[in-house]
Amino acid sequence: MALLERPLTHLGTRAKPYCKSAMPRVALLIETSREYGRGLLRGIAWYLRRHPQWSVYFHPMGLDSPPPPWLGSWEGDGILARINSERMAQAVLASGLPAIDLRGAFSGLGLPHIGPDNRIFIRQALDHLVDRGFRHFAFYGAPPGEFHFLDLRRKLFRDMVEQAGYQCTVFGEHYKRRCRGSWERQQQRTAAWLRQLSTPVGVMCSSDEEALSLLDACRRAERSVPDEVAVISVDNDEYICLFAKPTLTSIDVNTEEIGCQAAALLASMMAGEKPPQEF
Repeated sequence: MALLERPLTHLGTRAKPYCKSAMPRVALLIETSREYGRGLLRGIAWYLRRHPQWSVYFHPMGLDSPPPPWLGSWEGDGILARINSERMAQAVLASGLPAIDLRGAFSGLGLPHIGPDNRIFIRQALDHLVDRGFRHFAFYGAPPGEFHFLDLRRKLFRDMVEQAGYQCTVFGEHYKRRCRGSWERQQQRTAAWLRQLSTPVGVMCSSDEEALSLLDACRRAERSVPDEVAVISVDNDEYICLFAKPTLTSIDVNTEEIGCQAAALLASMMAGEKPPQEF
């Protein structure tokens, strides 16, 4: 289920007039390198097939691609973006255009953010593990402080585990950063962490990408999956899941619906409406 999260009404540093064009000009700064971004794009396309067309800028890109160089002087009407860097955030804010963030990597941008409801899918993940008899739990993901939405997922899972009367071990809680530049070193660290866990253990991963790394580390640590370590993740990225051995259990967050909601909200904002403040 997709829900709007923490929308704010400040849209940038220089406000521009409402769109009065019969064909609004919209930039889609959304990656095609991941299934999440491709799902968003399918949802936006679904919306456009059923509503008046936009003039759309769209170009295949990665999550960390820089903003297009013309964005600063572009006379457009709206932006849908997956903001994953300060450079992209600054470019979107400086445009002064109605814009929606579809990433949630940074808090306090002052942009509406549409994404999956973390509480819903994390509850689903925990219930799935509890129903299968697990009583030891852990969370695996990036160290705290890298991305706001990953910090939120970590906190929610640990809180829910503790509220259910269990304990949750968190990987990387005391690390300031990853072992960057060394895949082997990172996997060795993860394998050592796995050997210390009480088993059988249910592990929630912050994303499919992290889950794939964890499964590799399980083989290195000689931990059987799913008998000793049950792994559950988020996003259901087909290409990542293809490489998972054994098959990865991943929650589909319905990115097409999120993309459709985002397009509808941007249309209303370009027409001069303010995004809602409560949900």
